[in-house]
Amino acid sequence: MNPFARKKNPNLTEGPLFSSMIAFTIPLIISNVLSALFHAVDMAVLARFAVGNEVAALGSTTALTALFLNASVGLGVGATVILARCFGEGNRERAQTVLSTSILTGILLGVVLALAGALTIPFALRGMDCPAECLEDATLYATIYILGMPFYLVYSYAAALRVSGDSEHPMYYMMAGGSANLVLNILLCLILPQKVLAVAIATLASNALGTFLSIRRLASTEGVAHLDIKKMRFDPATFGDMLRYGLPAAITQLLFPISNLQVQTGINAHGAAVIAGNTACSQYESIVNFACGAFASTATTFIGQNLGAKKPRRVYRTFFYVQAMETAVALSIVLPVFFFGRQLLPIFTGDDPAAIEAGLVRIRYVLLCYPIAMNIFGSTIQAFGYPQLQTAINLAGIFGLRTVWMQFVYGKTIPATVENLYLCFPVSLILTHAVNAAAVVFLLLRYRKGKYKEKI
Repeated sequence: MNPFARKKNPNLTEGPLFSSMIAFTIPLIISNVLSALFHAVDMAVLARFAVGNEVAALGSTTALTALFLNASVGLGVGATVILARCFGEGNRERAQTVLSTSILTGILLGVVLALAGALTIPFALRGMDCPAECLEDATLYATIYILGMPFYLVYSYAAALRVSGDSEHPMYYMMAGGSANLVLNILLCLILPQKVLAVAIATLASNALGTFLSIRRLASTEGVAHLDIKKMRFDPATFGDMLRYGLPAAITQLLFPISNLQVQTGINAHGAAVIAGNTACSQYESIVNFACGAFASTATTFIGQNLGAKKPRRVYRTFFYVQAMETAVALSIVLPVFFFGRQLLPIFTGDDPAAIEAGLVRIRYVLLCYPIAMNIFGSTIQAFGYPQLQTAINLAGIFGLRTVWMQFVYGKTIPATVENLYLCFPVSLILTHAVNAAAVVFLLLRYRKGKYKEKI
C-alpha cells in the first residue's frame, strides 16, 4: 500500500488535521531534501573527481546563484498564496487564471534572468574577490546554472500541485530528477575533462526533466489544479495581484543572498581551504533549510485554504502543529551533523584537514542556529496576506544587522577571524525570528478576536 496515497483531490479543510498534515508534509520533505541534494551531489562527485580547486570554485558561486534564484522564486509566493485561497473557496475559474499567468511569468522572467546572469556573472565574481585559482571554474558553473533559470522558475511557479494538496507527485518528479542528476554527474565526469562543466550540465538537465514532468501532470490532472495548455493566457490583473503578494516575498528572499554576498566576500578573503570547508557545511545547512521549507509550504497551504474556508480552529491548530514538527525535524538533522561533523564533512571536502577544520567552525557557529530559525513564522504572515510586514522585519533583522556587522563590526571593533565572521548569523537569526514570532502572535490574536481584515 502506498504510504502517501490520498484521494485524488484531497480536501485540506475537513477531516483529521494532524494526519492530513503528516501525509502532505512527508513527500514535501523528501522532495525538498532531494532538491538540496542536487548541489550536494555536485559537491560530493567533484570531491572525488577534482584535480584542482573545483570544490572551492562551486562554493564561491553559492551566494551569487542564490541571489538570482531566490528573488525570482520569491515572486512565485504571490501565486501560491492566492491559489491556496482559491482552493479553499473552490474558485476554479480564478485558480486557472492564476496558474496560467504564473507559468507564463516564469518562462518570460526565466529567459530575462538567464541572459542577464550570463552577462554579469564574471564581473560579479571578481567583485566578490573570488580567488584567482577558482575564478574560471566558478564563472563556468555559475553561467550554466543561471542559463537554466526558465526551468527552475516554471517548476517553482507550477505550485498548483502542492497547494491543491498533491505533494506526492512533486516528490516523484524530484526523485526522477535527483536520480538523473547523480547518474549524469558520474557519467559526464568520466567523459569530460572539465569536471565543473560536467556537474553543471547534469544539474541543468535534471531540472529540465522535473519541469517537464510537473507541467505534464498539471495538464492531465482534473479539478481546480488542471492546466489547459491550449487556453493559457497572461492576465495583467492577476499578474498585478502576484506582484502585490509576491514582490515583498521576493525582496525578503533577496535579503538573504545579498547580505550573504558580504559574508561570502569575507570568507573568500580567508582562502580556498576556508571556502571549501564553508561550502561543505553549507550542504548540510541546505538540507535543514529545504526540509524545514516543507513545513513553510504546509503552513501556507493549510492556513491559506482554511482561511478561505472560514475554519479558524483549523488555522490555529495548523500553526502549532507545524511549529512542533519543524523543530523536531531540524533537531534530527542538526544534532547528528554537530556530533559527527568530522566524519561527515570529508564527503564534500575530501581529505583536506584545513577544509575540515574550517567546516567544523561553521557547524558550531551557524548550523546550530537552524532549529530556532522557524520558516513557518514568515509563511503564516504571508498566508494572512501581510507579506510587506515580513519583508520589513527581515530587511531590518537580516540585511540590516548583517550589513552593520560586516561594515562596522567585523575587522573594525573585533578581529577579522573566521569565528567573528560567522557570529553575524546567530545574532541576526535570533533577533529576526523573535520579531517574526511576535508578529504571528499578534495576527493570530486579531484573527481570534474577529479583527482580522481579509486581504486576499
